[in-house]
Amino acid sequence: RPSLVVSTGAGVALPFFLVARVLRIPTVYVEALERIDTASLTGRLCYPFSDLFVLQWDEQRRFFPRGQVIGALY
Repeated sequence: RPSLVVSTGAGVALPFFLVARVLRIPTVYVEALERIDTASLTGRLCYPFSDLFVLQWDEQRRFFPRGQVIGALY
C-alpha cells in the first residue's frame, strides 16, 4: 500500500488519484513546466482530487488558485 501518490501529468494519473482518494492516500500533482499560457488537461482533471497541487510558475496560479508555487523543477 503506497503512502503517497505523485504525478507529473501523465493521462493515467486520474484513475490513480481517484483510487487514492477512496483509500485516503494523499496525492500530489506537479503541473508541467511548459504550461504557462494554458492549463494541462490532466492538471484540470486531477486538481479537485489533489491534496497538494504544485506549480512551477507564478503565472499558473490563474488556472489553479490553490496551487503552491515552488519554482521550476529541472
